[in-house]
Order: sequence, then C-alpha cells, then structure tokens
Amino acid sequence: FAFINDDEHSTPTAITITGTGGSSQVQVPKPDNTGTSVVDLPASIQAPITSIVIDEIAAKTSPDYFSGFPRVLPVSVREVDAGADNALVARNLSVLCHSNLLWIDDVAVGVFIKGSVADALNRQSLDLSLCDDSVDLSAGEHTLRTALGQDVGFDLDRIILQPKNQIVKAPVPVAQTSILSRGTTHLEAEVTATGPTIVSFAYSINPGWKATYRQTSTSPSTDLGEPFVVQGYANGWLVNGSGILTLDWTPQRSVPKAIALSLAIAIMCALLLLRRPLTLQQGRRESRSLLLARWPIALVILVLAGPLAALASIMTTFISRRAAYLSFMTLGLAPVAWIIASQIRYRYPATLDWPGHFMHWNMVAWAAIAIVITSAIERSDPTTLKT
Repeated sequence: FAFINDDEHSTPTAITITGTGGSSQVQVPKPDNTGTSVVDLPASIQAPITSIVIDEIAAKTSPDYFSGFPRVLPVSVREVDAGADNALVARNLSVLCHSNLLWIDDVAVGVFIKGSVADALNRQSLDLSLCDDSVDLSAGEHTLRTALGQDVGFDLDRIILQPKNQIVKAPVPVAQTSILSRGTTHLEAEVTATGPTIVSFAYSINPGWKATYRQTSTSPSTDLGEPFVVQGYANGWLVNGSGILTLDWTPQRSVPKAIALSLAIAIMCALLLLRRPLTLQQGRRESRSLLLARWPIALVILVLAGPLAALASIMTTFISRRAAYLSFMTLGLAPVAWIIASQIRYRYPATLDWPGHFMHWNMVAWAAIAIVITSAIERSDPTTLKT
C-alpha cells in the first residue's frame, strides 16, 4: 500500500479492506522512505480485494489561500499491490469486449485490449483489435472519438484504420522531441517526425501558452494558435513534420509592467504627502470638531480595508504632514522587508499556497494606502487647518 509521504499530503493511518469473506479495518504501519507500508490482511479477508476505504489519517495542513485558516491536505495513494500471486494481476484483458472506449459517428465500436492487467499497471503499450470482424463505413467524412483516460482508465493514443485483409505496412516511427533550451517561461524543442503529429506539453491546459513552429532555425515561424486538450489535461498542438517548437508563457510579460506600475504608484503616493506645505495656519479646529468632520472617511475605509486602515485614517487627521509621510513609508515598506526576509529564511516553495504565508500583512499595506487617501482628501478641503 504505497502513498506519497511529504509535507504536502496527509498520510493514512487506518483503512478498511473489503474482499471475499467480508471487511476488516487494519492499521497502516509507518511508511518507509518511499512512502510504502506493508499491511497484513486478516485471515478472514481473501483475494480478490474489492475496495479499500481510508478511515483515519495523520493530517497535515496548509493555510487556505482565501481565508487563511488551516486546510487539511489530501491523501495521495500511489499504488495498491495485492502480491504477485493475485489472480487479478495475471488476468488477460482480451477476454472482455469494451464498448466504452471508441465511437465512430457516435456509434460505440467494441474493441479488445490485448495484454494483461500487469502490463497495464506497468504502463506498457497495449494493442487494440475489433470485437467484430470489421466496421463498415460509407464514403465521406466520419467522426472518430475516444474516451477520456480519467473516466475509463485507458488512454487511447493512436488508432489505425485500414481496409479489411490489407497487408499492414511497417508502422510509422513515433515522433521524438529533444529540449534545446528551457527557462521558467520559455521552452524550445526540436521535433523529429515524418508527417503531421500532435505534440503534448505536460502542463495544465491554458491559452496563455503561445506556440510557434519553424521548419529550420533560419526559416520564419508559424503561430500554432491556442492549444487543445490532450491526455485529459495537457496542452497539445498539431505540427507538420520535423521542426523547432517554441513555447512562451505570455502572461509573464505583464509581470514586469505590473511591478513597475506598483513602484510608480508608491512613489506618487510619497510625493503627494511631501507636497503638503509644512506651514502653520491660523484658525485650527478643535480636535472634537475635526474628528466629527472626518468620521465618514474613516467609516468607508473601515468597511473596505478593515479596522487598522480606519485607525490610520483617523490618526492622519491629527498628525503633521511629515509624520504622515514617515508613517506611510514605514507601513508601506514593512511588508516588503518582511516578505523578503521570510523567503530568504524559510525558503517557502512557489506553490498556490505561497501568498498565504504573508496574508496578515495585507492590513498593514491597506493602512499605508489609507494615510495617502485621507491626506489627499484633506488637501482638497480648505477648512482643514493643521500644521
């Protein structure tokens, strides 16, 4: 009973096994370095095993991306091996005609899968043959469709149709790819193929990937368009013969622009505070009246950005321009310094949970923004008289 044992998955500690003779709950021993545990079956449970239910786990958690609360990580089972003498493993798959794998013009076509269960478990190639003698097709276009591997357990990668009793020629060589260069957002690979072939890129399907293809290193590139789904999840493109495939993650192009825009806005906020005159004005309001005049601003900020930002807005009403500037710089730079220092210290992995390590700093950044907003509103109000 093999499962992934790392910091990103919980591990099972008790399972219920059902087989011939009934069900029984057993404890899962501590796994070895490969995440494999050997579970001894009770004498009352006989093969074949029909189901395994995970009853108890050693939970590992990660902060939820949105709420920040701990989220229990899933269990990932890699393999269940009932032993070499398991009759199911040695069973020949070709004894069953499958009618849920292939359709032509939305009509199911029965096929035999040639090979054993052991071959399938070891990810060996399996051949197909028709259950019937042949399939009759009329002249014209026909639609051939295969089932999704995630639904039926088999991936049909290639279907060859040929006239009945025709001698099969030598199989077409399988296309080969070799990586020429690779980066975090860019990949270039050489494809060797004798004709049209589908190239699969094993990342989740996303139109952000742009693919271009050229026959040689000096020939012009052709845009392959948006990817289509292959293998149930990955990106796929149809290329014609050998050539050089280039992949680029286009959303990354916006990241430097967003960073530059963020820096520009931060500088503008600092300049906005610095431009306030540091001169003494007459007719200063009483603190009570000044607070009453500014409570609507603080209330709006409280609803949108939280209590710390609202408090910063109120305090801005009573402090000098220089103090407001220093407060903005401190609150604005503190999250940046903390994130950099924490990343250097703890080496958080670049996963979807990465922002969750720093969610508590959001309210500090909002407080800095509240200082700028309140200061700007006061500047436009001629009744605000303050040093």
